[in-house]
Amino acid sequence: MFEYVAEWISANRQLLSGLAALVAILGFVLSPLGKGLRGRVLFGRPTAERKTGEAPHRSSRPTVAVLPFKNSSGEADQNYLADGLTEDVITTLSYGSGFDVIARNSTFAYKGQPIDIREVGENLGATYVVEGSLRTIGENVRVTVQVNDAETGGQIWAEKFDQPMASFLDIQDDVVDSITCQIGPEIERVELSRDNQHATSDLGAWALVRRANVIFNSERNTRPNLDRIIEFAQKAIELDSDYPDAHGLLSRAYSVAVIFGETNDKERDLQLAEEAYFRMRDLAPNHADTFFTQGQLALANDEIELALTALKGAYERNPNNVLVLALLGLTATRLGHAQDGIDLIERALRLSPRDPTRHMNHFAAAAAALSIGDTEKAHFHAKRSVELFDEFPASLAIYAGVLRELGREKEARAQLKRIRDVSPGTTREEIVGGARWAAGLDDEQAEGFDRFLKEAGFG
Repeated sequence: MFEYVAEWISANRQLLSGLAALVAILGFVLSPLGKGLRGRVLFGRPTAERKTGEAPHRSSRPTVAVLPFKNSSGEADQNYLADGLTEDVITTLSYGSGFDVIARNSTFAYKGQPIDIREVGENLGATYVVEGSLRTIGENVRVTVQVNDAETGGQIWAEKFDQPMASFLDIQDDVVDSITCQIGPEIERVELSRDNQHATSDLGAWALVRRANVIFNSERNTRPNLDRIIEFAQKAIELDSDYPDAHGLLSRAYSVAVIFGETNDKERDLQLAEEAYFRMRDLAPNHADTFFTQGQLALANDEIELALTALKGAYERNPNNVLVLALLGLTATRLGHAQDGIDLIERALRLSPRDPTRHMNHFAAAAAALSIGDTEKAHFHAKRSVELFDEFPASLAIYAGVLRELGREKEARAQLKRIRDVSPGTTREEIVGGARWAAGLDDEQAEGFDRFLKEAGFG
């Protein structure tokens, strides 16, 4: 989700600098940015101040990390089967409420790497590590799975599943049921109906959706890439018109296009997003992804309160979905519930500690902390965000604001200089104008914002 924010800022760089984009995305003004802004919250009531500055705590609940299943077939075109099965296992396990599941982007960082179970467990904060492999043998497919104790590195259980390729999609159920049964009494058994899993019986449709999800997970959300996602989703629908995942994917692609400004016809894309969402809702009205899709559509329509309600529905049904946690945290913060936002975003950080876009999570947590005056926590997250990636203007801006609040003026100016390096040509007037337009700043707030920028040397 936070990749979406980065993409939006990149697409609108002429209108908003990193500072103004920060205001535009989160919907509030940073308190350290000047006397006219200090201590004011634009939306909702301020939350009680907390100054812990601590990193997110490791969970006391059992935590499962599912590593990418290996493709042992020797055929590169079978990689999507192994990756798709891994993602399905992660997704299905994540519906369990009695345990945590490490996010896909963190576990896939180990793809193709030599594995030390204890090291993986330590790095990801996992109690159990699941490994697997997939091999196609003629018209059949064999999947092997093992569950390991992350503390000792020892194997707890192993099994193999042989199925005709035509029944490949049934393997997911067998693998998930076996994992949840064998891990032991700490973890509840995940009982999901086929309707809840919103599965398709068409392997081709399933593969198209998985390939589209790879683009969403690992590539920039430019219009060409979104068009590829749309094409895959439409082809999947042609193969199975009752496949909810495909309709949801189609809706989210059009919604993201509108959110990022990657559209030449906003009204048309919104209409197509709505049509796809309504079809998904008809097919899977109670599924977490349906609520998540509604939340993204609501954000595209700038219906923030509806987005919050929908994303809460997604979270209640799937408390381990990192994208839901992050987007819900941002939306809650925008509506003035900053402490709730911080808690959600920090949970997302804990569930995805190796995510290549985790600098965005730290950035969002820092902004939320600043909105309630928690300078220590804001400093921790802002500093971490910049350490992970020092070319994201919004992170540099928030870090500059925190450093200024702490009286470290020289360091703050260095961060602002870095903003000019990565986003040259942006003027103070453009920043303030963008902030007025995006967040509806009043005259006093805009003047305080302008004063800070002028003092920092923006012309």
